[in-house]
Amino acid sequence: MRLKSLIKCHLAYLLSKSSLTIIMLIIALAVFVFASNAISAKYNLVKENIDTYFVSSITIIKIIYCVMASFIIANAFNSRNDSYFQLLISSNIKKSQYFLTKLISIALLLFIIIFVLMIIYILFGYLFIKGFVYEARIISAFFSLYLIASIYGMITCLIMISVNNIFVFLIPSVLAITIQEVISDKMGIGLKVIVYLFPTMNSSLNKTYYSYLTTIIWLIALIVIDDYVYVNHDFNYE
Repeated sequence: MRLKSLIKCHLAYLLSKSSLTIIMLIIALAVFVFASNAISAKYNLVKENIDTYFVSSITIIKIIYCVMASFIIANAFNSRNDSYFQLLISSNIKKSQYFLTKLISIALLLFIIIFVLMIIYILFGYLFIKGFVYEARIISAFFSLYLIASIYGMITCLIMISVNNIFVFLIPSVLAITIQEVISDKMGIGLKVIVYLFPTMNSSLNKTYYSYLTTIIWLIALIVIDDYVYVNHDFNYE
């Protein structure tokens, strides 16, 4: 089965009624967040109010997006939505190929969602805030959100493979919220290691706390670990 066909197959299962409901709720909530923040700064011309729209919006969307990404991955790998791998493997699809193409499908879905959120953010900025201009930090912030949510998603996946309980998505979600609250410029070594494992954004919320390279390397490492655990896990889907 070709890569394109596998991805189409995965997306058909990913876009279940429960996942679509969550995605629509997230987008609706994002619209509310962006609109309320933009309207509050509608009649202000000073740069500080544009910054307030940026920081307040990114802070809330980061939490919402990480929770959504964790839920989508947990839902994708629960026993009900993952049991079709037995059918594909019987068609000479390797288990690792199945797993990695499923991750690609999830990554594509999450990318489309973050792109839509960025467009909504920019649209409301232009519609409601006088003096709003497009800035490179917008792309940087939303790209950082995508990387961070992907890492929490891979952590969710690792737990989900072992536990098979959809509510495990709450663990990375709580971590994402907590880590953002504890970061500072004077963190000890132990806390810096924790932030490395569970990344967040810097104080200006326009990029990851560590470099993009460091974050991407950790993401790749998690994908390799998850793939190894999934391939060697003995599933008993009935």
